[in-house]
Amino acid sequence: MKEPMTEDLLNELLDSPDPVAFASKHKLACRSLPDYLQRLLDERGLRRPEVVRQAGIGELAYLLPSSSL
Repeated sequence: MKEPMTEDLLNELLDSPDPVAFASKHKLACRSLPDYLQRLLDERGLRRPEVVRQAGIGELAYLLPSSSL
């Protein structure tokens, strides 16, 4: 499935009667940042320590939400 362009989504959002209608139409779910980050890691078969090390942000990793990571 091809993802829509950001500009197209913005225009559709602005034309929607309200943000809830837009979110429902696109099946957008409410999720926490830790849950979202974990999903990205899982989808790509990555582990948090590997990503932190490769990004060179070891000293900043404690700032990342980690409740579910």
